Amino acid sequence: MELKYFRLGIDWIRFNISEKVPTDYFTLLFLNFPNSREGVPDLPFLGNIFRVKLVEKKQRLFLYFFFGADLVFCLEKILDMGVAKDMPYAFTFYGTYFYCKELDEILEQFILRFEQNLSTSRMDIAFDTNVPTQELWRNHTTRFHFKVPYLDNEKIPTFYLGKKKNCKKHFIRVYDKKSYVANHPEEWHLLPACLNEEIYTRIEVQIMTKTLKVMGITPKAILAYEQARKNGFLDTENILEVWFRSLCINKHTTMFNPLERINFRSDRKIIVSKFTGRSENIDMLRYPRTMLGYAKRLHFAGFDVRSYINDNLPPLGTGSNSPDLTDNHI
Repeated sequence: MELKYFRLGIDWIRFNISEKVPTDYFTLLFLNFPNSREGVPDLPFLGNIFRVKLVEKKQRLFLYFFFGADLVFCLEKILDMGVAKDMPYAFTFYGTYFYCKELDEILEQFILRFEQNLSTSRMDIAFDTNVPTQELWRNHTTRFHFKVPYLDNEKIPTFYLGKKKNCKKHFIRVYDKKSYVANHPEEWHLLPACLNEEIYTRIEVQIMTKTLKVMGITPKAILAYEQARKNGFLDTENILEVWFRSLCINKHTTMFNPLERINFRSDRKIIVSKFTGRSENIDMLRYPRTMLGYAKRLHFAGFDVRSYINDNLPPLGTGSNSPDLTDNHI
């Protein structure tokens, strides 16, 4: 059987939005729902009109954007910020967005407008091929200790590498996309060609914060990919190929051996297996961020935090902030 690959693309992105962004833009989107929580038929957003629906769940408001029948975006407003959060909004581009050619410009526009206030918290890469799931299961090696196959008539239609629950790095899902689309008629129009293929398998890599960080998958990098993709990668490599190969065709992480025969334009890989999840910079910032959260709560409650700190915290380098050991009270 001839090895084919049908598609390589981004299939999900979630951005956290810093409180430093002028939030009036996002606040106004929610003001269309003062009482009823009913959907509003028409809401303009980045030059397009969407049908929207508002849902409230567990101290969060979710504003869902529909393009036709497809759910394409979600704007999330966090009502209870807790003590250490400074990201009051999150915006998700769902997988269906990436199949709507009419909306092709919105991801680029969104990043260009808000890049300085965005951080990427999740990105999914989808790779579609005609290699059966059972062959990928039999011919792979991985550094993941957690592997789960789901059997169906002695075949393996789906398997997971890595843990999905509480995942901070990444995990891989492999499944029969043709069967999935056939059993979800509301999505068949997204990939109509796959129903004509004898075998249509999807390898889906869900990349979370720590792996995003070590691989440099920032809003700026995603914007550069989008602009290069629209230009046909004439002036640069396809960085999505690099990210996918680094996580799925790499002996240092996960290696799907049948995919070695695929002719990618780039052979470059990023080594991610040595990333332990610990970062000196993250450790240095953890306590200040937590303290800042408490300080904000006190500030909004009317307490003069700045004066209190200035009056009680000695200057650096004076030694007066060291513990006093002269009295035997330890």
